[in-house]
Parts: sequence; structure tokens; C-alpha cells
Amino acid sequence: MSACLLSERRYRHNHKCSELRRFGCPKIGHYDAWLVDQLQHLVMQNRDTRLFPNWSNASEFRSTNESFDNIALHSQELHEALLEQWEKNVDKSKVKLTSDQMYLCKAMGINLPFLPFATEEERKHFAKCVLDPGFPKKEEDAAIEWCT
Repeated sequence: MSACLLSERRYRHNHKCSELRRFGCPKIGHYDAWLVDQLQHLVMQNRDTRLFPNWSNASEFRSTNESFDNIALHSQELHEALLEQWEKNVDKSKVKLTSDQMYLCKAMGINLPFLPFATEEERKHFAKCVLDPGFPKKEEDAAIEWCT
């Protein structure tokens, strides 16, 4: 839901900026730009002219792979380590993600989302790692300890 709300806020901000700063951009009094797009198409079909000459119809643009929502902020090294751990040490048959968690994974390009510790076991393991002066251990030792 937070991604949807941020997306709507970004859209409204950009729309207001367009109305204020783009020459000839009409003030339509609402944020339902797709309605104006439809109206533009109808006027073009019926009268062969544009209702708002400086209006850019979103439907006239090609989609891209760009993302303006949640994006990965972790380093490439961490990303590669996560993928390696996923392949070597995770029992994929036991992984059950909610639709929100799957969304986060897709947005960040990872197999498991970064989430705060939720269970008592996770909190205890985290505390153990923080208090251990030898943490992090060599990769092989850490992977074995985590799985036991």
C-alpha cells in the first residue's frame, strides 16, 4: 500500500508542476488524466483536432523497464552473496511469501525480501552475532552455523 500511496503522491506532484510550469498545460481541476486522454482521442476522431494542443497523452508513449517505485539500494557484492546463499543454503520448498513480500523481491531483484527480525529465534540469533567478536566468520563457517 505504501508503494501505491507514494506513486499517487509522485503523480500528483508531477501533475501540479506541469500545470504550473509547462506552457499551455491546461488546468483540468482533477488528477484523472486518463479521462482527458480519452476526451482528446474522441475530439481527434470526431473533429480532427486536439482539445488541448499542449497536452501529452500518456497512451502515446512506449513503456520502458524503468522503475520509479521501490528499488534495490544494496551493493552488487551483497546482491551476489544473497544469490549464492539462496542457491546453496535455502530450502526453497519451505519458503512461503505473501504477495507484499513477492512484490518487494521483484522490485529489488532478490529472492527473499529484507525484513526486520520478527521471531524470538531471529532476535536471539541476531544478538548472538552482534555480541560475537569473531562475527562475521569465514563464509563456509557462517553458512554452516546459520543452518544449524
